[in-house]
Amino acid sequence: SFARSGNSPETQGTVELFNQLSQHVYHVFITNNKDGFLGRYADTENAFKVILPDETNDKSLAMTSSFSTMLLAACLLFSSEEIDEAYFKRVEQNFSWIDAHAREVAAQPFKKIFYAGTGMQGELTKEVSLKLNELTAEAMKIAKETTLGFRHGPKAGLNDNALFIMLRDANDYQRRYEADVIHEIDMTERNYQILVLDGKTSDDAFTCTFPNAEHDSDLELTLAYLIFGQLLAFYKSVQLGLNPDNP
Repeated sequence: SFARSGNSPETQGTVELFNQLSQHVYHVFITNNKDGFLGRYADTENAFKVILPDETNDKSLAMTSSFSTMLLAACLLFSSEEIDEAYFKRVEQNFSWIDAHAREVAAQPFKKIFYAGTGMQGELTKEVSLKLNELTAEAMKIAKETTLGFRHGPKAGLNDNALFIMLRDANDYQRRYEADVIHEIDMTERNYQILVLDGKTSDDAFTCTFPNAEHDSDLELTLAYLIFGQLLAFYKSVQLGLNPDNP
């Protein structure tokens, strides 16, 4: 169970229902609130709790710290891929770079944004789109799609004041298809902006290459892209004259 507060009726009801249905249920709880239902759940043989630091228990409308840390905790618990300490040091060192680029992109006068990604990055587009929607109080049109889905539908919506952002995959096979889509929308006579987030360098003018991420895996790129998406939403909210804590 993932839950920031760990107190919602859905969270409590799901745990209680599973316990009623079987005597052989095993729980893993990841929560940001030590005082919530999940945080206070009895230490038993069938339950393992990960209670994240109090500082990650967001008080604002949009869940950013809580989502990031719950995602990271799940990755460290369940992923077969090892994330070493050197990666976290790189992210910390790159934070100022990510912050500056997110601020720069947010300053652009776009009124429509399209997020696209493949695989894990395709799933991430849902979260970063949601954050932008929440923090801007639905002040702009926001779409998110898989790279394949974008090509066969929303691509037609690219027009004036639109920004297209692709979260590039680390897998070479996936990247070939993504490169084809990028080339296709770049070759079109356009009055919209393109931004490609990537761990690998490129010669084109619209790729934003994350420092020292050339060999990062999809999982490592996802965590870095997430920070960028959250900061983009934050700075766009500020640019629109809103209060990011309560748009």
